[in-house]
Amino acid sequence: MLMIAAWQLSSGPISLGFLSPYIEKAINSGQRTFKLTMDDTILTWAGWDRTLDIRVMGVKVLRQDNTLVGSVPEVSFSLSGRALVGGLLAPQSIELFGPRLRVRRDQAGIGIDFTDTNEQSRDLTLRILNQLLAEPDPDNPMSYLTRLEIISAEITLDDQLLGKSWVTQSANVRLRRDAVGLVGNVRLALDVNGRRTEISTAVGYQSAARRIDLTVQFSDVSPAVFSSLYYELGPL
Repeated sequence: MLMIAAWQLSSGPISLGFLSPYIEKAINSGQRTFKLTMDDTILTWAGWDRTLDIRVMGVKVLRQDNTLVGSVPEVSFSLSGRALVGGLLAPQSIELFGPRLRVRRDQAGIGIDFTDTNEQSRDLTLRILNQLLAEPDPDNPMSYLTRLEIISAEITLDDQLLGKSWVTQSANVRLRRDAVGLVGNVRLALDVNGRRTEISTAVGYQSAARRIDLTVQFSDVSPAVFSSLYYELGPL
């Protein structure tokens, strides 16, 4: 039987569409502002380093009035063993493949969203981060989430204060819960005035102290690049 299953998986993904309603219910439980829908759920083998993946295709994030907030072509997740022991279907890790995101800075602060920034999409960002920081709660399946990854994303950086925007391809974001809060990193490349600059950022958040630590590294960068980003550096 194992050989037959392995052969089927090596030949292509296996549809598990019957799981889709349960996954939607688990993720939407306790969410009053947004809801998630999906086209299909599949079981796929992505190589020995990933073992078996449960993936959902055609994910859409909707407001309660069914207007679209954003969509992700493909999402992979693993289930929490701790939750399964209690008879609960809850995600432990989530990976988003190929989403189009927008990071916007304005007078109100920084927001991350799938489409045009508004208060509701800012709220979505905060909800996701709060779930990563929450203690596991049987009444909130998303509280079992410990790792979030965004892979090969197209990210538009929109700085309303400077009146500038940049688009980066194949950006990767990784966030993971640890004993004191969150740790993670962001890797992306920007084309500023025809010059490619690679940026790597390590981030740490301490929940008790409400403190954020950032370490940023650049490669192949010149002062002229920064002069286009900040007025104060214009003479460079």
